[in-house]
Amino acid sequence: AWGTSAQPAYPTTYDTGPFVYPGASTLILFLGDYYNFYSQPVAQPSVSDSCGNTWNILAGPANWVGYFYYMRSTVYYVQNPASCPAGDTITITVDNQEPIFVHFLAVTGSNTTQAPVTSAITSPSPGTYTTSATSNSITLTNPGLLVSWIFGDSDAAHTFTPQTGFITDLNSTPTYLTAALESVASPGTYQCQFSISPSDGWQVVIIGLPALAGGP
Repeated sequence: AWGTSAQPAYPTTYDTGPFVYPGASTLILFLGDYYNFYSQPVAQPSVSDSCGNTWNILAGPANWVGYFYYMRSTVYYVQNPASCPAGDTITITVDNQEPIFVHFLAVTGSNTTQAPVTSAITSPSPGTYTTSATSNSITLTNPGLLVSWIFGDSDAAHTFTPQTGFITDLNSTPTYLTAALESVASPGTYQCQFSISPSDGWQVVIIGLPALAGGP
């Protein structure tokens, strides 16, 4: 994961990486940004990379009116990415200066005959802070990998702790963007809940990547 630190001015092009993803079947990128920053509207960011992959939107964009920020969450993905042994640099371009927060995953063994399963991106009532956040539910028809992200509203230090069974990705960006993962051995209906300390505004989503039938 990667985020921008507090500063008076921000670029309109961000490069992150290079990432090496040998054998990956699916790439997923969560992008947290602000659809309005310092009273200036910001159009939907574009995502590209140095390996020629085409990034499509999987979930969102979803807007939320907060106390501090007009947050926007979007999940982008690539199926069957191009081989890129030298490493892939991801470029995010915006039309107005703003900070961004991204979390990138490369997954192997996923079923790429269909898009990953996704919930809607949920949030509390506008301007509301809470001590917990729960995603909508998704249904997996095969075993697979669950990934959930929570994007926070405040610059104050926060801890987002996922429910039992989910493991926090240590590459998460503290305070702002936390990812949690769980491998599930059975088909079923799943969701993810985070506890928040102290209370914060948030946006949360859960994604499911079914494994190939008969795979690990």
